[in-house]
Amino acid sequence: MQGAASTLHLIDYQGQTHKIACSKGGQQGDAFETVRFAITTFPSFGRVFARHTTCTGAAVCDDVFIVAPLAEGLVLAAELKQVLKQDLDLDVTKVILLFFGLSN
Repeated sequence: MQGAASTLHLIDYQGQTHKIACSKGGQQGDAFETVRFAITTFPSFGRVFARHTTCTGAAVCDDVFIVAPLAEGLVLAAELKQVLKQDLDLDVTKVILLFFGLSN
C-alpha cells in the first residue's frame, strides 16, 4: 500500500537543506497521496464496520470516528488496528478517545 523508500529534501527557514530518509508512506501535502490512501484503506474500514452493526462512523484519511456503545466501539477499534496491520502493513500508533455523556 505504501510508497517506495525515498529521501525527502527539506529546506528550513534559514534556507539550509536537510535530507530525511523515508522508508515507507506518502508525502504529506501531496493531494494524490491523500486520494491513494483513502482508496486503499476504504475496503478494510468497510469490512470491519460491516461486522459491527451497532457501530457507525467515518474515516477521513487517517482520522477514524467511531460512534458506538463504549465496549463495542473499543472492540471495533482493536479489530481495525489488527486489520490495517494485516492488510496494509499500517501501524496505528496514536489513538485519541473522546467519551460523551459521562457524568460524575
